[in-house]
Amino acid sequence: MRHREYPDIYSRVIMTLIEMVQICLQENLNGEKTDKCIISMAGNILKEENPFVSIRLDNKAYLLEMMKKADHTLIFIENSIFYISAIYNYTPTFPASRIYFIRTDNLMNVASLGTYFNSQSIELPPIDGQALSKIINDTEYSERYKKWKEFRDKNDKIFHDLLDGRLNNTRVEQGIWLSSNNNCVICNKHTNRMSTATVLGKAGIMLGMQLCEEHEGEAKNRSNLINFLAEKCGIPPLFTQDSEILNHNEINLIMTIETLKVDLECEIEKIDLSKYIVTAKRESGYKIIIRQESLDNYAYMIIDSRGKEVSRIDSANHHNINYGPAHIHHDLHKSKKNIVETSFTYGSTILDIKSIKKLIEKAENKK
Repeated sequence: MRHREYPDIYSRVIMTLIEMVQICLQENLNGEKTDKCIISMAGNILKEENPFVSIRLDNKAYLLEMMKKADHTLIFIENSIFYISAIYNYTPTFPASRIYFIRTDNLMNVASLGTYFNSQSIELPPIDGQALSKIINDTEYSERYKKWKEFRDKNDKIFHDLLDGRLNNTRVEQGIWLSSNNNCVICNKHTNRMSTATVLGKAGIMLGMQLCEEHEGEAKNRSNLINFLAEKCGIPPLFTQDSEILNHNEINLIMTIETLKVDLECEIEKIDLSKYIVTAKRESGYKIIIRQESLDNYAYMIIDSRGKEVSRIDSANHHNINYGPAHIHHDLHKSKKNIVETSFTYGSTILDIKSIKKLIEKAENKK
């Protein structure tokens, strides 16, 4: 599967399933299309012990839209709590039902909501737990889940392998895979390509999806992958104006310098603005040289106290490795300098600081 990494985004925005429903409905997507958006994200939180995905809505107009295309509309009653619900059945490609609901323990609210939905030709028969169990077929859920997960793990392996590398070597702490079963998420055309983007707030979240060649090419010409997807789905940009696309400029250079000072306790020795190179020195006498000309042209070099380069991460495309071309030389001695492995790095010190720290500490411990 071909992989393309798109520019990273800095943002304080974290999308939840509830927020996704709200955005879809505000942009006049119907319940069926909204539920498809939820399915694409909900696979990341699905568990074998939970036979349904529940999404609480506090807006009766939103729930009405979900009810219009739902497979079941009803009131589930348990322990004097009323769940006025729209249920979408599990499918051959997604093992769990989705339940959109308003929760209340107030009988006056139940009566008022019942009148509202009945006026819109929505029937709400009351059911108990046993009836709900039959509707979502929870007795067979475990088997459905295992088959779904086996298929998903097999087909989405390239994303999860990349995610594992990013979790271990960068500030990424979570991954979200928009599952589309080897089809383009936009046009449903079969594809073996994968595109990813990374959101960075306090920690990083990597988002992955599959695009056909046409839509991958179109996405390359947009400011970022996630807003491109939102546009194609007919919803507004998911990242607000205070979000920044990661570019290698003076602002990013300042952030690099601050990261070296704070995270690696370095003293800054030299700054080359023309090539975005920073030389920093540790208390041990070892130096770190950061060169960040672009996201696909960078290097992190570890220099010992004698001035000799002992290890390096760089983006040169001259090694046959998975998830390349960025790679790591753990040891640059003559006999080992051509031994490399995938670094999983981005080309941004802020994101890659975990790998840089591992490299410098390993070198210092060898002296």
